[in-house]
Amino acid sequence: MVKRHRGPMSKSEKFYIDQNQSKLDIETLANDLNRTVLQVRKYLDKRHEDAQNESIKKKNKESHMQQLMDRDKDKGTTVMTSAASELSDETRQKPAPYGKYQSAIHQIKPK
Repeated sequence: MVKRHRGPMSKSEKFYIDQNQSKLDIETLANDLNRTVLQVRKYLDKRHEDAQNESIKKKNKESHMQQLMDRDKDKGTTVMTSAASELSDETRQKPAPYGKYQSAIHQIKPK
């Protein structure tokens, strides 16, 4: 009897499961990775839960933003309110201020 791997899955094992879960059954995935069926099933269940939670969070964020917009359905117009603008600014990812030229910039008076 072959001793199965224990402990957390490596990135390569997770990648293998993600890429082959639609092609292979759980038993085959577990045997290929020398893991138990329970470990593979737990990983797949966790990935499924994470995907559902992420989609729910995204829907909630979008619906909250839509509630902050001022709409006139008769005229077909939408106006962004100040609250919607502030929320948009808060959730937007901010780019790095200087990028790859950070080392070439010298500040005379640091902030």
